[in-house]
Amino acid sequence: MPRITTGGMGSQTGGRLGRPEVIGVTSVAGAPRLAVGGLLAMIVASTLAACSHPGASSGSPLTRTPSASPSFSVVSPSATPSGLPTPSSSPSPSGGPGAFPTPEVESCAEYGVSYPCLGGDTGIEFVSAETGWVVGPDFVLGTITGGRDWEVQLDPHQTLLGSDFLDAQHGWVVGISTLFRTDNGGASWQALGEPSLPLWSVHFVSPLIGWGVIGDNDVIWSPEENGFDAPPADGQLVMTTDGGETWHELNGPSNVESVCFANASQGWLGVPGAVYRSTDGGASWTQAFAEPEVDGVPSAEDTFVECASPPSVWVYFHSRGAALSHQGYAGVASVDGRHWQVVLDEPYTESERWGMSVPEGPGSYPGPYSVVSPSTAVFLGWTPPEGCGGVALMVASNGGTTLSPRLSVPLNLVSSAAFINSAVGWVVGAGFTSPASGGGCGSATSEILTTADGGQTWTEQYSGQL
Repeated sequence: MPRITTGGMGSQTGGRLGRPEVIGVTSVAGAPRLAVGGLLAMIVASTLAACSHPGASSGSPLTRTPSASPSFSVVSPSATPSGLPTPSSSPSPSGGPGAFPTPEVESCAEYGVSYPCLGGDTGIEFVSAETGWVVGPDFVLGTITGGRDWEVQLDPHQTLLGSDFLDAQHGWVVGISTLFRTDNGGASWQALGEPSLPLWSVHFVSPLIGWGVIGDNDVIWSPEENGFDAPPADGQLVMTTDGGETWHELNGPSNVESVCFANASQGWLGVPGAVYRSTDGGASWTQAFAEPEVDGVPSAEDTFVECASPPSVWVYFHSRGAALSHQGYAGVASVDGRHWQVVLDEPYTESERWGMSVPEGPGSYPGPYSVVSPSTAVFLGWTPPEGCGGVALMVASNGGTTLSPRLSVPLNLVSSAAFINSAVGWVVGAGFTSPASGGGCGSATSEILTTADGGQTWTEQYSGQL
C-alpha cells in the first residue's frame, strides 16, 4: 500500500491567535436541561454534494477470509453476579429479530454494493496494536495484524448501528433488529435478539455486565447522505448481567444519548447538554456538569461520553444546526469527576458560551474522537470551505490542558477513529481521487488509514469504492 505523508498546518499548541491558555470550568449545579437529542452523525452530507460520487476503486482489494458464511451459535448465560443495581421496573424480556417494528433503513446492499461498504456511520475499534474491527454499515471486518490484513467476520444482512469490544475475544455488535455477540474474537457470533425497544448502543465492562441505550426512532442511512440522521427519541438506560441475553430498564435521566462505565460501579451518562455520574452501577445518577446556557446560542442536542480510568471522563457536546459552514461543538474533560476542563470548541458558534480563551478545534464541523487515557484524547474535525482534504486532527494531553498543532488527515470525510496511545491510531472515512477534469473532488473511495506518529504521517491500509 502507498504511504501518504502529511505535515502539520501552522496552528500552535494552546489555541488560536490572540487566545490565552485554555480555561478550567468548575462543576455546574442546577436542574438538568432535557430535550430530544441525537446519535452521532460522524459524516455530514453537505460536502458530498459538492463532490463527484462513487467511481472506480483505487488501491489493493480487501483480503477476505473466510469465504464461508460466519457461524452462529447460542450459548447459555452464566449465573448473574451479585452486588449490582436492582432493576427499577419489570424486566423487558429479550425478543428475537423482528420483536419490534423494524426501522426504515437504506443500506449498502440496496444500492447494489456487493463488497464491504465503508460509508455511513462506520466505526473502528482496536483493543491492541494488532487486534481491531471495522463495523458497519452492514458487515464486520476483523484484523489480527494491525490492519495489514482484514477478514469479513460477520455479514448479518441488516444495518449495524454500533459496537463495543471488551478485549481480543469478547465483543458485541448492535444491529437494527439483533444484538450479536462473539466470545472468540469474531470466529463465531451469537444472535441474541434485543429488548422490547431497539438498542442503539452498548457498553460492557466484563463478558457479562453491560449497559445500553434503547429508543424507538426510525433510522435513515444512505450512501448519498453518509450518516445516521437521528438517535432514539426519549432514550432510556438498560442493563444486562448475562452478556446481553436479557436487559432490564434502570431509573435515570430522560433522553439518554450515551453511556459508558469504567468498571461495574462508576459510569457516566450523556443527555442533551448535560452529563450525569453514577457510583453504584447505574442505580442512581447525579448531574455532574451542564454546558452554560447563553441567549441566542443554540444548546447542544447531542452529548457523547467516553470513559477512561475511574473517575475520569471525556465529553463531546454537538449542536445539530449548521450555518455558514460552521456547526457548534465543544470538548470537555474531567480527570477527577469534579473539576472540568474545556478542551476545545468551534469558536464561530461557541465562543460566547465558553469564552475566547478556549482553543479552536480541528475543524468547523465536529468529527469523531478517541479516548486514550484520563489524560489523553484525539479529536478530529473537518472544514467544508477547505474543499477536498479538509479533515484535521488534534491530540489533547495533560487532561486537556495541552493541544497539539492541527495536523492534516488525507481524507475528505472521517467516520471513526481508534487510538491506542497518543502516537498509534487508525481512522476510517472517505477519500477522493484527484479530479481528471471539470473540477469537483473526483471519485469517492472508502479508506482505512493508520498512523504511528500521532498523525504526522499516514499509511493507507484499505481503499475501495463506497
